Amino acid sequence: MVRCRFVQDKELRLRLALLSVIGISSCVGTPNIASGETQAAECMAGILKAVPGAQNVTTGFTYETRESRYVPTVKYSFADSSTRHAVEIAIGGNEAVGYGYFQRDIPPSDGNPVTADVQNKWFAQCRADALAVTM
Repeated sequence: MVRCRFVQDKELRLRLALLSVIGISSCVGTPNIASGETQAAECMAGILKAVPGAQNVTTGFTYETRESRYVPTVKYSFADSSTRHAVEIAIGGNEAVGYGYFQRDIPPSDGNPVTADVQNKWFAQCRADALAVTM
């Protein structure tokens, strides 16, 4: 019979607890996303970070119900004369045909930093083309 000893040191117990939580969350919380899609998202975010007016640019992932899988995203915000807008762009595709992105629920605004010039850079440098930009 194996007996476990009670760990007396509170700091050591805390460290062990943190290690177990980190180990569990890294296994459970990481969706399986194609590396090319992730690279396209990181490329797009890198370009967007250099654009005046684009704020809080981050990459992440979201569950795409139509495809029943996780897809990488680029999120950013911008402000126009009346309000602040938050935008999420979902990226999909593959290395053979390139990558496409969807922007949804973006109110018409002259302050959106994603202009045709930015979209052209995304196409040229990241192989990402607009599939749908819905307003």
